[in-house]
Amino acid sequence: MCKLALSISGVLLLSACGGGSDDSTSSTSSVDAYSYSSLKECADTDLDGVCSTYEQEISDTSTYSKMINDNGAILTAHAGSEMVSPFTTLVHSEMLFNPALKGDEESAITYLQKALGDKVGVNFLHVDTTHGPKQQTEVLLKTLRQAQSQGQFDPMLNIAHALDLMIANQTIDLSSINLKSQPSRHVSFDGLLTVQGSQVDSSLVGAKSITYNPANQKIVFLDASDNVKQIDIGNRNNAVSASVQQMAQLKTINRYDDDDDDDDDHHHGGSIDDLLGWQQGEHKLVQIEPALNSIQSYKLYQPKLVAQASEQCGSAGTSGIFLTSLHDKSTQIAKQSKVTIDAYGGASGSVPIPIPKPTPVNPDADLSAQRCFNDNFNWMMPLYKKKSIIAELDDGIYAKDKLRWLSADKLVMGSESYTLSATQDFVVASLDESELLIVDSGAGGSDDAVLIDSTTLAAKSTIGINNAKAAAFTINDKLIFGLKDNNVTWVEKSQFATELNKFELDAAIHFVKSSPNGKQSAVVTDSSLYLLDNSKYQVIEQFPIQGSAVKDLRVLNDKAVAVVGNSIEYFQFAKISGPKLKVAAQLITNRIKDKWAATPSAHWKATNMGFLLEETGIEASVANKFDSINVNWLPTGVTQASNVTGVNISGLDRGTWITLYKPL
Repeated sequence: MCKLALSISGVLLLSACGGGSDDSTSSTSSVDAYSYSSLKECADTDLDGVCSTYEQEISDTSTYSKMINDNGAILTAHAGSEMVSPFTTLVHSEMLFNPALKGDEESAITYLQKALGDKVGVNFLHVDTTHGPKQQTEVLLKTLRQAQSQGQFDPMLNIAHALDLMIANQTIDLSSINLKSQPSRHVSFDGLLTVQGSQVDSSLVGAKSITYNPANQKIVFLDASDNVKQIDIGNRNNAVSASVQQMAQLKTINRYDDDDDDDDDHHHGGSIDDLLGWQQGEHKLVQIEPALNSIQSYKLYQPKLVAQASEQCGSAGTSGIFLTSLHDKSTQIAKQSKVTIDAYGGASGSVPIPIPKPTPVNPDADLSAQRCFNDNFNWMMPLYKKKSIIAELDDGIYAKDKLRWLSADKLVMGSESYTLSATQDFVVASLDESELLIVDSGAGGSDDAVLIDSTTLAAKSTIGINNAKAAAFTINDKLIFGLKDNNVTWVEKSQFATELNKFELDAAIHFVKSSPNGKQSAVVTDSSLYLLDNSKYQVIEQFPIQGSAVKDLRVLNDKAVAVVGNSIEYFQFAKISGPKLKVAAQLITNRIKDKWAATPSAHWKATNMGFLLEETGIEASVANKFDSINVNWLPTGVTQASNVTGVNISGLDRGTWITLYKPL
C-alpha cells in the first residue's frame, strides 16, 4: 500500500510509511519543502500586515491574529489557527473583508471552497493543521508577492484585492494580470473621513490608573477595587448582523462573540508574593503599566502611612516598583467580552501534510518577578524602546523631587538623576524615546521647557516656551505645545522655539498627545477634542466632548481614544477602508444619526447613503462613492431619532445583494 501511495503522485508527500512517527526524517523534509514553515510567526494585533518591534515582544501569540513575511508575501492567519500559510491568508482575508460573513471561519471556508477551491484543486476544509498542495502553494505564494508589489493599498487590502481577482478569474495564478490596472471593490478614505464611536464600561468609574499596551492594542486600567482590566482598542471592523439574499433565498449569518477572557495572564510572569524580601503590610496600589510581553506588568505600590526615606532600591519592603504577573494574588483580572470580526482564519490543502510541532510556550522561563523596594516613588513611565523605566522619586519635604532611571528587566536603579523644580510636573518622551521634554506646567510656573537625555538624564537644552500646560513631539522632529492661554502652537525643537503655526482653541487645555508616527496629534479642552495634522499644522476636525471628564487620552496611528467617565470614546481617522458596504456600516454611527436628525432634509424612511453623508457634512466627492448603498432606519415607521434602535445597510457586494444590520 505504501509503494502504491508513493507512486500515485509526487504531490502527495506522505510520511511515516512503514510505521515511522511524525518526527521522522521524511516528515521533516516534507515540511521543509514549504519556504514559510521555518519562519517565525508574530502577533499582528493591529492588522496592518507588519510585525512591529512591539508586537514581536508578545510572549504568547495564540490569542492574536498572526503573520509572517515570506520574501515579500504577507501571510496571515486567525488567532486559533495552528499554522500560517498562503491558504490561511485567503481565509483570514475573507473574514476581514467579506461583510456578509461576520468574521466566521466556517462561513469563510464554505464560501471560498465554492467560489475558488473546487476550481483550483484546493480543499479549504483542511484548515488550521495542513499545508496546501505543493504546486498550488508555490503559485499562490507568487501571487501574494505580486499583490504587495503591485498593490495600491496597505498589505491587508492588497491581499483582499488580489483575492477578488482570483475569484473573478477562477485561478490563484494572476501572473498574466496587472493588479495595478484592475478596478477594486475596495475604497480607502484615510485623511478624508473621521468616524466617532464609543464603548461603555461601567468599571471605568473610579479607575485609579489608566494606561495602554502598544504591543497588544489594549487599554489597561485599575478599577476602584484594584481589579486589573483590559479593553481592546485595536483595529476592528464594526459588528453587524448580515443576511445574504440571492436567488430568492435568504440565509442568516449569525453574529460572532469572542469571549476573550485573558485568563491565561494570571498563570505566568512571576507573582509579587514570591519576591525575595516582599513583606505583607499597609500599602496601596496606585499605578500599573503593562509589559510588552502582555502577561506581565509594572506595579507601583506606596505606603498608606509613614514612608521610610531612601534613594536606593532596598532589600526588603512593602512598597516600590515591581515587575510581576499582570494578575497577582493581591490583584484580580476581570474577564472581558467583545465583538470582533477578525478573530479566526484557517489553513487549507487537499493533502494532509504534517506541520512542525510547535515549541511549547513557557512564558515562565525568562519572566520571573523583579522588584525595587522603595517607599518614595510618585509615578513611573516605561520607555519600551529603551528598555527602561523613568520614575519620579520624592526626596521629602525639604528636598526637590528627582527623576530616576531603572532597567526594565531587573528594575535596578541607576545613579542617574534629574532634579525637578516644584512646578515641573509634566514629562513626555520623544517618538524614539531618546529624549524627555520636561514642562513647567504647574500653577505659577514660568520656567522654559527643558530637554534631557532619557538614558543619562542630563540636560541637553531649553526650549523657549514658558507658559505650557502640556506638550508632545511630532513628525520631523518638531514640538506641539498646549498653552495656558488656550492656544496651541507648533515650534522648532530649539532654544528659540521658532513658531510654525499657532491658533486659539475654545477653552482651557487638558491633554496634548501625538500618534506613534508623529503625524497626528489630539488636544482635549474643557469642551472639545481636536484632531490635528502635524505636517500641515492645522485642524483635521473638532468634536464636542466633556473634556473635564477625560481621564486619559491615547493617540494611535489610526485613531484617538479618550476615556471619558464610564466610556471609551474613539475618533478614527485612518484604516477606514474595505468594500463600500463594510465601510458604510462603519460610518453609520449614533453621531451620524444625530447629525442627520439636525438637517432640514431629515426623515426616518429609507434613504440613500450618499445623500445622507453629504447632508451631514461629508464632501460630495466622498459621499458620492456611497450612492449605491441604501439605508433603512429601524424599527420600520420610526418618526424621531430618539426611537431609532438600529439600521439596515444594503448594497451589492461581488454581485450579491447584502443587507447588514447594525444596532444603534
